[in-house]
Amino acid sequence: MNGFIVCWSVSIQAAITSVVLSATGYEAGAARQSDGATWGMRLMLGGIPLAVLALAFGAFLLYPLRRQPTAHGETAQLERAAAVH
Repeated sequence: MNGFIVCWSVSIQAAITSVVLSATGYEAGAARQSDGATWGMRLMLGGIPLAVLALAFGAFLLYPLRRQPTAHGETAQLERAAAVH
């Protein structure tokens, strides 16, 4: 599972890098980059990771780690299931 996630994350990272660098005017081999290219690099180092972290945090908050039992019988069933696992 870990290899699957790493494979996809590397692919997404490469796609984001190529899109941002081409959109901001990065010139390979240039001694000095334009202000737009510098801004794009800063975006990739700070802005995009912050946005992805916010999405991950939102998913974490929405993930149901605990179910709220609605009836007494359901509470006992959950406790038995937790003891088995």
